[in-house]
Amino acid sequence: MALALAMVLTLGGCASTPRANTKDPLERLNRNVSEFNDVVDRAVLKPAATAYQRVTPALVRTGASNFFGNKLVNWWHALLNRIPIVRSIYSGVKQVSDTLFSESGNAFRKAVLVQWPREDVWTIAFVTGSPGGDVVNHLQGDYLSVYVPTTPNPTGGYFVMLKTSECIELKMSVDEALKYIVSMGVVVPYAHVPTLIK
Repeated sequence: MALALAMVLTLGGCASTPRANTKDPLERLNRNVSEFNDVVDRAVLKPAATAYQRVTPALVRTGASNFFGNKLVNWWHALLNRIPIVRSIYSGVKQVSDTLFSESGNAFRKAVLVQWPREDVWTIAFVTGSPGGDVVNHLQGDYLSVYVPTTPNPTGGYFVMLKTSECIELKMSVDEALKYIVSMGVVVPYAHVPTLIK
């Protein structure tokens, strides 16, 4: 019964323009459902929403929307994790995005100066950690995992492993370094502004 009601209410969104399409067998039903939805919206939903907004304190409204919003997001995650092909792609992308964009995360630990893409050409990169897994068995010496971003879009770039001795730690925050990269060198970190060449 609930599924049938949901389908009928959904059809209300399919109603066409004021001129009827005589070839559509559901035109009359669509128009009736649309009119019904309009009446329910005006008579019930809008007054209820207005009353809720006037009576309920803002803190309670925010808490309720956060609670139900989190429930909706969790439901969406669970749904995507049940689809076989989507699950493998989604979980990987989610793990990376959670790491990169979390407030508490330290995906980019420090800004370093490296020679890239060849010797005597320098660029700013970000230390993401130390090499792990089987990679460690094939590297001789101390290495850092480094992300070399592209300019002006730092979301594209290269992941490389460089000798620690070839990375020069910069005295600038990750945010300052990102601004410097995105601006293509125009926005120089304030404490490190060189004198201009005339």
